[in-house]
Amino acid sequence: MHTNSEARSNAARQRVFCCLTLVYAVVASAAVAQPGGYTGPNVEVTEGPDITVWNIASAMSYGPVGSIRAYSVGTDSCNIGSVDAKWCDVANQANCMAQPGWDIADHPVISQNLYRLRTNGENGAFRQIGQGWLKHGFNSTNTTRSDCRGNIGGVPQSCPSTPGGASLVVGCTDFYSAGTNAAQSMAPRSEMISAAGGDFPTNYTQPGGGGFSAIEGRMQAEEVDIDPSEAANVGADYWVEAHYLTEDDATFAGYGTGDERNGRNGLNNASYRRVTFSGGFTLTVDGSTPTQREAPAIYAWKAQDPEVEIIEFDLDTTPTQRFHIAYKVTDLPVRSGAPLVHTEVVVHNMNSDRSARALEIQFPADSTISSQGFHDVDSHSGEPYSVTDWAMPVVANTVRWETETHATNINANALRWGTAYTFWFDSTQDPRDASWTLELFTPGTPQQVTIPIGNVLFADNFESGTTAAWTSVTP
Repeated sequence: MHTNSEARSNAARQRVFCCLTLVYAVVASAAVAQPGGYTGPNVEVTEGPDITVWNIASAMSYGPVGSIRAYSVGTDSCNIGSVDAKWCDVANQANCMAQPGWDIADHPVISQNLYRLRTNGENGAFRQIGQGWLKHGFNSTNTTRSDCRGNIGGVPQSCPSTPGGASLVVGCTDFYSAGTNAAQSMAPRSEMISAAGGDFPTNYTQPGGGGFSAIEGRMQAEEVDIDPSEAANVGADYWVEAHYLTEDDATFAGYGTGDERNGRNGLNNASYRRVTFSGGFTLTVDGSTPTQREAPAIYAWKAQDPEVEIIEFDLDTTPTQRFHIAYKVTDLPVRSGAPLVHTEVVVHNMNSDRSARALEIQFPADSTISSQGFHDVDSHSGEPYSVTDWAMPVVANTVRWETETHATNINANALRWGTAYTFWFDSTQDPRDASWTLELFTPGTPQQVTIPIGNVLFADNFESGTTAAWTSVTP
C-alpha cells in the first residue's frame, strides 16, 4: 500500500520523465548543474588513452606517529582505450625524450583515499577519513591480464607481447605494489596544476622537506576513526579509493569537433575496494569482494544503502570537472507535534580545479533546523591548506555551510579535488523540496551552481500546467 505522500512522490517522478527535455531547455542558460554521464563501467567503447584502476590489492600499514596511522595499497591500472598512454619515467629520461613532444612529466600520479560507513550511530553516515599525497607513475610493465581489454577500431584488444617502457600499451596493465605506492618520493596535492587536466609540475616538493617520519605523505587516518575496539566502529565498513590522473587521458579530444565525449576520459579513473582493520590497526584488502572499477568510493554508500541518492553534475568545461552529491533523508519520530527528518549529505569533488566553498539549502517556507554538523578530511604533511571547519550559519529558512572566500584566503579549507565533505541537519520540512546551491571557490563563471535535488523541479508549482503559477525566483 502507498501512502498519499508516496503516491504524490511517484506521480512527481513520472512528470519528471515526461518533462525532462523541456526542463533542461528552460534552464540551459542558467548556472544549473547538469547530471553527469556515468552509467556504469565499460558502458561504451572509448577512444584515445583511457586509464582506469583495474584492481586494488595488498596493503601496507605504518606508524603510529602520535595518534595517526598511515597506509598504502597496491594498484593495477589498465588502458581500456585505443591509444597508448604516456608513462614516462623521471629516472629514465632518455627513454621518454626520444618520443617527439614528450617530456618527463608525461605520466600519471596516483592518489589514495580512505572512507568509512558507520552503522552504529551517526545515522549511517559516510565519511572520508583519510587521504594521501601523490605517487608518480613510471616505466609501465605492460603486463597481460585476461580481463583487461582495450580497443582498436572498436575491436577488443588484448595486451600484445611488448616490453615495458615509456607508455602503457592498449589492453595492458601496470602494477605498483603497496610498498611502491608508499615510497616517500611523493608529491603534495597542493602542487597539482590542474586535476581536471592531469597537469602537474615535474619538480615537486617532497613531504617533510625530505625528512620523513613513518607517516609523511602517506594515506593517513586518526586511530579513533579506525580502531576496531571503539564502540562507534563496531560493524563499520571501510573502503580505499585509488585515482589515477594523467594529462593525455584527461585532455583527449579526438572524438570530433563538438563531441560531448571530448575531455571526459578522465572521469572513469577512480576505483574502490573494501578493506578491513584488525587488532594493531592493520589494514587488509578484503579478498572476498572485487575492486569496483571506474567509479569513485562515494558509490560504496549507495551500494550499502539503496535509500541513498547520488547526483553527478559537471561544470561546463573541457576537460570536464565533476562533482557528486549523495544524500539520504530519514524520517525521525514526531516531536512537539511537528514531523522531523534527518538529512545526511556528502559532496565529493572528483577532479574540479574550481573547488567549492559553500553549500546552501533554502527551504520554500519557514522550517525549523537543528542538529547541524560538518565533517571534513584534513590535509597533512606540510600542505598549506587550512583545516578549520566550515562555519554553519542558519538564517530563517536557510541552512548553510561555508569556508573563507578565495579573496580572503587562497589556502582556505575549500572542498578540493579528490576529497569529500559530509554535512547533516534535522528539519521540519523535506529537504528534497528545497533549493540546493553549491558555491565555487576559485573565481570564475559561474560562481555558484544550482543542484537538482529530489522534488525541486516541482517546488515552484512547475506541474500546475500554467506559467502564471511560477515565481520569478529559482527554487
